[in-house]
Amino acid sequence: MTCSFLWEELACTQAQLEASNAHCTILKCLETDTRAELSSKKNKTCHTVKTSACYVAHDTMKDLHTSQAQEKAKCLKEAAEKEARKAAEASCNAQIQKEIKTRIFTGA
Repeated sequence: MTCSFLWEELACTQAQLEASNAHCTILKCLETDTRAELSSKKNKTCHTVKTSACYVAHDTMKDLHTSQAQEKAKCLKEAAEKEARKAAEASCNAQIQKEIKTRIFTGA
């Protein structure tokens, strides 16, 4: 029983090692590509070079970021609609007050 437990632990550890090696290989390839792109952008006349930032993230982080961005955009849209309704109500109330002040009521 102990031997099978050790074999399971060994297999689990090897799987984790292979996953981390694959992750390292992927990031190393991305780094190489990014460095090659940056070196192609460099100007040979010693002027400053404008470069843009490059972020490398896992797919789940990208999905999380896009969902948060969509949620934020939705909240901003709702807030803008609420402000527009308030402004419309305020202008309507101001028009009503103006009409009340300018009307002449004759008593009979």
